[in-house]
Amino acid sequence: MLARSKLASCLALLVAIPACKVRDIEVIQGRDAPVTITLVNPTTCSDCDPFEGVDSLRLDVVRPETGEVIYSDTFASPGSAAVLPDLQGFGVVRVELYGLEGNQVRSAGRTAPFAVPPSGELALSMLFLPANRAIPLTATLDAERSGHVGFSRLDGLVALIGGVDPAGSSRFGSVEIFDPATFEFTAESSASDFALYPAVTTESDGDLLLIGGESAGGSRQQAALAYTVSGEGATGAVEPQGDLPEPRSQGCVALGEENKGVVMGGASGDAAFDTMKRGDSGWEFSRAQVDGLDDASVVGCIALGDGRVFVLGDEGSQTGFFQYNGDETLGFSPVASGHGEQFVPGATLALLENGHVWVVGGADDGGDALSRTWEFRADEASFAPSVDLRTPRVRPSVVPWLLPETEAVGCGWTNDGLGEGAGTVEIVRFDGTTGLVVALDRERPGCAMNMLPDGSLLVSGGFGVNDAGQLGAVLVVPVIDSGG
Repeated sequence: MLARSKLASCLALLVAIPACKVRDIEVIQGRDAPVTITLVNPTTCSDCDPFEGVDSLRLDVVRPETGEVIYSDTFASPGSAAVLPDLQGFGVVRVELYGLEGNQVRSAGRTAPFAVPPSGELALSMLFLPANRAIPLTATLDAERSGHVGFSRLDGLVALIGGVDPAGSSRFGSVEIFDPATFEFTAESSASDFALYPAVTTESDGDLLLIGGESAGGSRQQAALAYTVSGEGATGAVEPQGDLPEPRSQGCVALGEENKGVVMGGASGDAAFDTMKRGDSGWEFSRAQVDGLDDASVVGCIALGDGRVFVLGDEGSQTGFFQYNGDETLGFSPVASGHGEQFVPGATLALLENGHVWVVGGADDGGDALSRTWEFRADEASFAPSVDLRTPRVRPSVVPWLLPETEAVGCGWTNDGLGEGAGTVEIVRFDGTTGLVVALDRERPGCAMNMLPDGSLLVSGGFGVNDAGQLGAVLVVPVIDSGG
């Protein structure tokens, strides 16, 4: 246990614990540091009381960028008030609260990162729920979406864009917003024609770019759209960005330096690439050819941040580095692999903190999902086996989680025929420590998974495998506990 500061410089968190199911637990500030934290439980499930079975509370103050615990204390529950130190001068921190039964974490909550202002006055909320469970929300989706794009906005809101109904028969042209402060879903727009499976990337200013895709009937699309947000909490706007030279779906897009980029892969009209430049009225697209690289062989691509694009092909000769020089010339340098198992369809690419690329899942020659993953080391231009998934997946959702060298992997299909889905979320660690697996309420292939500012995961929608009914959304509060 870390040392506590003197009581005179402390902030008291007084937690009222009624005998009935906990809904809202008010946390009251102390005299010297008027910070108020309100614990909230936005659920109606009968077994979602975060204090059920809890005999003590552990309260940690954490450095968000490293995960380092800089203050910790434990308090009996019920019957004891938790105490925080005066957070003035701590800089940016995150407050974490854990409900313990013995040494086992039963429930958890975290604030988003914050710094106490000079006035010392701050009001915060903390989602406090049973840990490592898929918890259904009281609020319901405006539209039961599958195959949609989940976009984590810079203001902390999550935009759920497009998609189809769980049966896959009706396409949505709307956006709805999830607000982690109120845990409500609200419709934002219903005037756009969003395609399924567009190439998606985030622009340097934080806007979302969606290129191509397909209709609910499977026809390829040409349109490019941008979802822009003008400021914190502002309503997003959907703006056309021109058309591709030829229809394309299930491809990839990578933006490089100086407002240039490339669209490649997927089902396109021919074996050409589409280069892109930012113009006065949006993005402008042009056809281009690359010697030695077949567009139809591209499994995925991702920008490395140094002006290069990593291209994953369906064989070694189609995998390597691509660079767009801005004058319609495209350079491609293949890399020698020494393996071959990593060139698989249905893999998801994620850029890691170390600048390497994580190749996650995919399907083998028989169409079955893979659990093995690969790390492409960009500095060495070579592949190395990486952490195995607990659940084999095709087209999984992958997002960075709040701890360093940690990724969240969720949903996806268990075969390339798209007949069965994965029903788990797993937290994968790259530092050699153990991760975890959380069982979802059901199979949710085609879900969107987004990390909220407090590290909770919003898992929304998905196709109704074996049941095309309502899927809604669930929240997961992952905890990898070191024992304090």
